Amino acid sequence: MIVVLANNQVIVAAPGTIAVITTDPVPLNGNDRLTASVNVTTIFNVLAPGLRWTLEGSNDGVAFQPIGALGDTAVPGLFPWVNANQAWAFVRARFELSAGPGVIGCAIFDCHMNIDKE
Repeated sequence: MIVVLANNQVIVAAPGTIAVITTDPVPLNGNDRLTASVNVTTIFNVLAPGLRWTLEGSNDGVAFQPIGALGDTAVPGLFPWVNANQAWAFVRARFELSAGPGVIGCAIFDCHMNIDKE
């Protein structure tokens, strides 16, 4: 099953701050392999790590914790990422953008995830 977590998502951070976006929870329905890709089309005025992403898992859909691999970039590009053996009821993505001092940081990106059984 392919899930669109973000489609032409815009994230903006005030100067010297970190903006955070989390997606809606997605039920895994017994699946355990998550193969995602983040496609950053635009990013500017950021400090390292720039745009950072990770998955968060939950068994109740309320309390989430970071799981698996994370990624980050300060440049546009396509970034695949795989998380296997996930025994959670729900999963969501978390995105953070670090803005530089004195300027507003911005990124535009997509995130698609294939959920299946390993």
